Amino acid sequence: STRAALSAATAADGGSRGGGAANDAAGTEPRLAGILWHQGESDAVSAELADAYEPALAALVDTLPPSCGSADAPLILGELGLGFLDASDGGRFAYAPAVNGAICTVAAAAAAQGRRVGVVSARGLGHRGDRLHFNAEAARTLGERYARCWLSLASAARTMGGADAGGSGASDGAHWLGTDTTPLFGVGYAIEPDRAALVSGELAAEAVLE
Repeated sequence: STRAALSAATAADGGSRGGGAANDAAGTEPRLAGILWHQGESDAVSAELADAYEPALAALVDTLPPSCGSADAPLILGELGLGFLDASDGGRFAYAPAVNGAICTVAAAAAAQGRRVGVVSARGLGHRGDRLHFNAEAARTLGERYARCWLSLASAARTMGGADAGGSGASDGAHWLGTDTTPLFGVGYAIEPDRAALVSGELAAEAVLE
């Protein structure tokens, strides 16, 4: 299973990151702090694959965190690089908009169920000349966006009595990703309605990143 693979990998690590022997001594198991998902280009090449993407991703969002033994871990999905992928009619990634829409739809649906799920924008990011892979600057920017989103989700759980704060363990994802269209980090997708709390989270994240 995924969880068994994670435990085996951590044991093989030899405890250099607090795993392996350290976990054995403490009687604990490795636990994911979060999951970042960035994939979909290979599913944007045909209508058949694009149509199958949303249910497949929804199933992954439902099963991956608990299969890793971290059901409450934040799970963050990343957009495709629509700014540079050839999504024209007949282009290599003609179905990229459909796959990207599925990513945002799945995230919104999971968050509406109270899951700690978010989505980060790929808007404005450049490629390395192949119209497929992010260049170095874009990769750094995308990483910062992932970090801010993760910090927001983790902070929401602590502030609102989630599992990290010793509360009931209920996820607070819906607080951060709801039914409104206020942009978060440049994304015009469904984002939580409490803008004041969001701005506060952004400022805290900026302080940590700096």
